Amino acid sequence: MARPRRSGRLEKFLEYLKKAASPNPAGIASRLELARSDAAEKQWPEARVMPKTIPEIPAQFSDDAKMKQQAEQLLEELKDR
Repeated sequence: MARPRRSGRLEKFLEYLKKAASPNPAGIASRLELARSDAAEKQWPEARVMPKTIPEIPAQFSDDAKMKQQAEQLLEELKDR
């Protein structure tokens, strides 16, 4: 089955998210947002990649613990997709 063509704006958005996650391997927020974006596009395998890496990242910011919980919740939601 062919993947639907993404709009140019969304492609750019995802490109920037991937760039944000790459140089900062400790960036929980960008990884979580990238996973959510992939899930919204129904790219299930891609959506599962980033949340699996988040538990290994040490918390650096006050909201990182909350984002780690959100990543676990997202993985749970995606496990049957």
